[in-house]
Amino acid sequence: MRWALVMAFTTVCRGDLATAQRLWRKAAGTLPPRPDAGTKPEFITTPDQLLNAMRRIHTDCGEPTLRELRQRAEKAALGDLLAPSTSSDILGGKRLPHPAYLTAFLQACAQPEHTWPAWQAALQRAKQHSRAQYAAWR
Repeated sequence: MRWALVMAFTTVCRGDLATAQRLWRKAAGTLPPRPDAGTKPEFITTPDQLLNAMRRIHTDCGEPTLRELRQRAEKAALGDLLAPSTSSDILGGKRLPHPAYLTAFLQACAQPEHTWPAWQAALQRAKQHSRAQYAAWR
């Protein structure tokens, strides 16, 4: 948790900032470092992490235009899975990809085939996280 958030809660609740900061620093020191998901699918658990990793993959492969992504998929005989409008929505963070889209995207961005199952597992974790959040708000 960021100090700014703790400070805001402490101030609104009329708490002692010095005590809150001491406790916050103590708690922050006890937490294990959280790995950056980056483009390592085994660390991805949330939709935001998955979408950020997909954007990073897109950038790392030369940031092809959405039409170029579609052409790469068509050359790989993956049909019309990477429609520019769909890619725009997904890379823009509006929705999660379908499993077939994710595979086509990984192939179009030259990700090694042996990593695809890990990416599919990351997608499933992200979807589970999304469903759990939705259930919590109902």
